[in-house]
Amino acid sequence: MRQSFRFIAVAPVFAASLAKGDNLTAYIEAAKRYSSEAQIAEMSLESAQSQRNSGYWALAPQPFASVVWSRNEFKSTNTIYRPNGATEEKTVVPLRSRDINIGLRLPLIDFPAWYKVGSVQDNLSSEIGRKDYAMNQLVQKVISTYLQVITNKSVLDAANQALKTAAASSQNLQDRNRLGTASAADVARARAQELTARANLSEAEGALSLAQNRLKDLSGMPTVGSALGAVSLASETALAEWNNAESTSRNPQIIAARSDALAGEKQLRQAQVELLPKLSAQVARKWTDNPAVQHSPQWAASLNLDWTPTFYAVSNTDSQESLARRAVLQSERVQSEVRLAIEEQWNLVRVNLDKVKAAEALEAAQKLELDFSNQRFASGTATAAALLEAEKSHFAANLAHIESRANLVMARFMLRLTTGTSLNGVLP
Repeated sequence: MRQSFRFIAVAPVFAASLAKGDNLTAYIEAAKRYSSEAQIAEMSLESAQSQRNSGYWALAPQPFASVVWSRNEFKSTNTIYRPNGATEEKTVVPLRSRDINIGLRLPLIDFPAWYKVGSVQDNLSSEIGRKDYAMNQLVQKVISTYLQVITNKSVLDAANQALKTAAASSQNLQDRNRLGTASAADVARARAQELTARANLSEAEGALSLAQNRLKDLSGMPTVGSALGAVSLASETALAEWNNAESTSRNPQIIAARSDALAGEKQLRQAQVELLPKLSAQVARKWTDNPAVQHSPQWAASLNLDWTPTFYAVSNTDSQESLARRAVLQSERVQSEVRLAIEEQWNLVRVNLDKVKAAEALEAAQKLELDFSNQRFASGTATAAALLEAEKSHFAANLAHIESRANLVMARFMLRLTTGTSLNGVLP
C-alpha cells in the first residue's frame, strides 16, 4: 500500500478554539500547556514585557548616591584681616576632601527616553504577534497530527476489510481448485493478493502507531482511536469574504511585522535625537568635610543641561535608518504573502472539495463493480483474475476517498487559521 496522504504547509496564523468539546480541542489546549514551543513563546513575551517596563522606568525620577574622595595638588587659602589687626587663614580648596551626595534626579526633556518608550511598546506588540504565530504553528501541528491519526485509523479499517476480502477469495479459490474449477495460477494470484493485503495492514498499523505517538509527544495526552468520518461538502463563501483587510488585520504575522516597522521608526527617531541636549532637575542632600563649606549637611537643587554628541550617535543613526527601511519592506512582504496564502487555501478547499466528490463517486462505482464481479464469478461468467482486480481497485478507491477527505478537512482548517476565524464545524 502506498499512502500519499499529505498536508499543505503554509504560514499558520491565529489560534482559534473549537466550540465543540471534541478530542481535537482537548489536544490543542493540552499542547499549549505541555509543549516546549509554548513555554519558549511565553518566556519571550515576558522578556518583552520587562523591556517595556524598563522603558517606562527611564522616565521616572531616579534616585542616586555618590561618594567622592578627592586630593588636589595644592591647598588654596585666603588670608582674612580683622579690624583689630589679627589675621585668619581660610581654606578655599582643601588638599583632601570627602563628599557624599544622596538625591533624586527627574528627567524633564529626554527625547531618546521618550522614543524608547514607544519602541519597546511596539516591540511588545511584535512579541505578542510572534507568540500568537508560534501558538498557531503549534495548533497547525496538532491538527495535522490529529488528522493523521484519525485518517490512518480509517486506512487501518479499510486494510482490515481488504485483508478479510482477500483471505476469503483466496480460500474460495483454493476450494475451487480442489474441485477442479479454478486453476493453480488463480490460487497463486489470490494468495499473492492476500499477502499484499496483509502487508498493507502492517503498514497501516505502523503509520497509525507513529501518528499516535507524535500526537502524544505534542500534547502529553493518550491518543484517540476514532476514524475519519464524513465531511461537509458545502462550498466556502466567496474569496473576497476571506481575503480582505479585516481578515489580514487579525493575522499575527502581519501584526508582528507592522509593529516591527513602527518600532524601527521610533528607534530611528531615538538615534536621531541622541544628538540633542537633555534637561533634568535634581535635588540632593550633601555631606562634606571640606572646611570651606560652612554648613554640612545641606540641601541643594539644580537644573542640569547636558549635551554629549558622539561619533557613535551619528553612525548609529545610519544603521537604524537601514533597519527601519528593512522593517517596512518586511512588513509589506508579509502582508503580500498572507494574502496569497489565503487565496491558496481557499483554492485548495475548492479543489479538494471536487476531489472528494470525484473520489466518493469512484469508490461507489468500484463497490458496484466489485459486487457485480462477485455475482459474475459465482455464476461462472467472470474469471478469478477479474474478481481479484475488482477487489484491488475497490481498496485503492477507498484509500483515495479517505485521503481526499483528510486533505479537504486540513484545507478548511488552514483557511480559517490563516484568516483568524473560528474553527467550529470543520470536523462534524
